[in-house]
Amino acid sequence: MKKIVFRCLLGIGILSLYIPGFLRLGKSYLYLQRCEKEIEKFKEENKQLKKDIEKFSQNPFYIEKLGREELGLIKKGELIYHVGY
Repeated sequence: MKKIVFRCLLGIGILSLYIPGFLRLGKSYLYLQRCEKEIEKFKEENKQLKKDIEKFSQNPFYIEKLGREELGLIKKGELIYHVGY
């Protein structure tokens, strides 16, 4: 009977030493998965940014179009007419 109690106590003692480590390992694994997903998201964003850089460097008319549409830029000597405001 004493051997069984001793083995149970020994088992509980060993588990109490290893369980926190297993919990930290599980948290680390989840953190690693979250980081890998974020890395994939950034890779996709970088691909899109590289495509945009190619558009800007190869097509000056694209730069002009974006400047006019998004920033409201005009060429020197042009006039803007606002209709319906």
